[in-house]
Amino acid sequence: MAVGDLRIVTGEQVRALLEADRPGVIEAVRQAYLAWGRGEATPPDSTFLRFPGRARERIIALPAWLGGPWNMAGIKWIASFPENTRRGLDRASATLVLNDMETGYPVALLESSVISAWRTAASAALAAQVIHPGQPRTVGVIGAGLIAWETLRFLRSLFPSLQRLVVHDLSTEAADHFLARAHDFGERQRAPDAQALLSTADITVLATTAIQPHIATIPAADWPRTVLHLSLRDLEPECLLDADNTADDVHHVNQARTSVHLLSEQLGHAGFLRAGMADLLSGRADPRDPDKPLHIFHPFGLGMLDLAVGAMALAAAETAGVGTVVEGFLPRPWRAS
Repeated sequence: MAVGDLRIVTGEQVRALLEADRPGVIEAVRQAYLAWGRGEATPPDSTFLRFPGRARERIIALPAWLGGPWNMAGIKWIASFPENTRRGLDRASATLVLNDMETGYPVALLESSVISAWRTAASAALAAQVIHPGQPRTVGVIGAGLIAWETLRFLRSLFPSLQRLVVHDLSTEAADHFLARAHDFGERQRAPDAQALLSTADITVLATTAIQPHIATIPAADWPRTVLHLSLRDLEPECLLDADNTADDVHHVNQARTSVHLLSEQLGHAGFLRAGMADLLSGRADPRDPDKPLHIFHPFGLGMLDLAVGAMALAAAETAGVGTVVEGFLPRPWRAS
């Protein structure tokens, strides 16, 4: 493409490009975390746009720079409107703008709800691979939507031992649809409530649209369990006290009224968060506290992950000639006019 051109890649095109290299998505996420740990990435705090009288709806801007082999900046603009599901639509929609680091010009506009779901799911599965000991058999899902589905797919690729699936959702229709799609599991069942699911699952995926805690306790057990707290606001703060807690990034997750944020406000510190993903992946922190059977991973979601997966999709699109190139998207330079 010439300077000033812009490549537009649709959601279905992005999905097909990423499906062609699912292990590559996990590796892109891994390398982005390691780059962040080396100081080769800058994910500023996210900006939340909220609306009066509409507490469940928001649009979030996640800017980032990712150095290393990417050397790219960009921003994801993602809307979450849960009522969309009642209209037969997806809850989230998003776009990702990627900028060239020589000129600062935008070079690509990608549909990003797919990228966002995949980077979230790959991050969670990667964390489980690092954190969870042995070969888990049972995976539980609370919140039977797209994020949970993609997380399940990544988990299954990393843990072939997973043979039993338990699902809970406030909508029995959503839970049944999820279970029907997961036909490759030997055992599938719907749990009556979150407590029943948490008491039996080796790995639990929390992926709801909750805006405040609704799970008061996690049943005690003496065997290793891992909770991937993707929706961040499901657990009452007290649930975290006896658990081994890690996050994608300790600073980012301690804001925006997450369960971590609520507990840190109560305690006056966030010392209960033991490590971030960069430390876990690099070996600077132990993967798990052996004295605490319950481990909770809290991924806030960093814009640099969208850049890593988006750059992967863009490179594949350029190689395959996929997408629409808008020539002369930017105006002629002022000095040339």
